[in-house]
Parts: sequence; structure tokens; C-alpha cells
Amino acid sequence: MYHIKSDKRSLTSATALYRALIDELKTKALTEVNITELVKRAMVGRSTFYRNFDEPLDILKWKCDTMFQELTTEFNAKYRREGANQVTFIQSVFEYWEKQSDVLEALIRNQRIDVIQNATRTIMAASPRAAAAEAYYQYSINLRISIVVGMMITWIQRGKRESASEITQILLKNLKEIPQMPVVF
Repeated sequence: MYHIKSDKRSLTSATALYRALIDELKTKALTEVNITELVKRAMVGRSTFYRNFDEPLDILKWKCDTMFQELTTEFNAKYRREGANQVTFIQSVFEYWEKQSDVLEALIRNQRIDVIQNATRTIMAASPRAAAAEAYYQYSINLRISIVVGMMITWIQRGKRESASEITQILLKNLKEIPQMPVVF
């Protein structure tokens, strides 16, 4: 679990640890990351690590949660300003991750897609409709999360060859074709 205070010093230390972890993950798996090497690379004290995080995975959880919250805030501002719709939201998601996908790539490489799913689920659950906790809405949230996360995973695994606009069109085309698709391949 992460427990970062909102003061500038804590955020600076957490960011340094994140960058150091991303560098470490270029050559090793998450399970091989050594905290001693990590804090040395980040140029922070070991106590700073444990003040903010319990384990290296928590750094990725924090960054993923933070980035999805930032994305949601950006979209909400865009929605109020321009009246953006769901298609605009989907494209905004891919445009956002097109520029800064290190955390997603690290999580996918280390088979921790659950962290991405949990980050998206937390944001969608903040919706006023989620408070009602209708069964239909719960299924709807999970379906949308699965679709978007699945598309992001495939997109990243393919090296983000498609632009945000292209991946949005691929998603929309697939959604239109779902009623005609066989249940089993």
C-alpha cells in the first residue's frame, strides 16, 4: 500500500522512486527489484521509501492511480468546456497514454494488469450512479473497464503503432460488430 503525504517533499521523493523503478524495470522483473538499489538510484533514504511505500509494486499502484485521476480531471474539464462525449473520452484516454505509458508498460510486462483494472474501477466507481450499486450498472462498469483495459494492453503490446484516433475507431468498429459476432470463435 502507498501512503504519500501531499506535501512537495513527499511527492518529489515518490516521483524519484518511480523514475528509479522504471529504470530498474528496463532490465529486470518487478520481483527482482532490490529496495537498497532502488533508493540508491533514486537518491533517497531507505526510510523515505518505507514512509511512502510498503513494496516496489506500491510505487506503480500510486503512479497508475494518480495518472488515472489526472486523466479523469482533464476529461471532466474538457467535458465542461467543450461538451465532450464518450468517443471524445475514449480518444482522450488513448491520447493521454500515448504520451506517458511507462507505468502501463511496466505493469503489463510484469503481469500486473489487476493494478490497471483497479485504478480504472476506482475512478468509475466514483460516479454518482455507482452509489446506487444497481446490478446492471456494476456489470456495465466492469464490461467497460475490461474493454478499455483490454484495448490498452493490446495497443501497448503492439508497440502503440496506432494513433489515439485510430485505436478509438478500432474500438468503435468492434463495439458495433459485437451483436453479430459468434459467442465462441
